[in-house]
Amino acid sequence: MLLRAHAISLKLLPARLERALAAETHKMSDRILAHQSSIERMVSLFNQMAEKCGGGEGRPDLKGLQTAIEERLAEQAQLLKSEGEKVVSAVAANGRLLQRLAAHRTLLTVILSYIGGLLTIPILQELISWVEPMLH
Repeated sequence: MLLRAHAISLKLLPARLERALAAETHKMSDRILAHQSSIERMVSLFNQMAEKCGGGEGRPDLKGLQTAIEERLAEQAQLLKSEGEKVVSAVAANGRLLQRLAAHRTLLTVILSYIGGLLTIPILQELISWVEPMLH
C-alpha cells in the first residue's frame, strides 16, 4: 500500500514540474512579445522620422534614435537571456528536488515496511499460539 502511494506521488511529480515550467515559459513568452512590440514601435518611429526628413541619411537625430533602438534591443536580449537562465535553473532545481523527494520517500517506505514487519511478528506468534492447540 505504501509503495503504491509512493508510486502514485512519483507519477504526479512530472505534472507538477510541467506546470512550473509552463509558468516560466509563459513569463518568457510574455517578455518576447513585449520585446517584439517594442521593436515594431521603434522601427515605426524610425520610419516616420526618415519619411519626414526625406530619407534622413546622416541626420544626427536619426542616428540618436538608431542608437536608442540598438540599446533597447541589447537590453531586451539580455533580459531574454536571463529569463532563459532562470528557466534552466528552475528545471535543475526541480530535478534535484524530485530526486531528493524520491530518495526520502523510498527510505520512509523501507523504514515503515520494516516497522510493519516487526509489528506483525508478535501478532503472528499470537495467532499461531491460538491456532496450534486447535490443530492437535
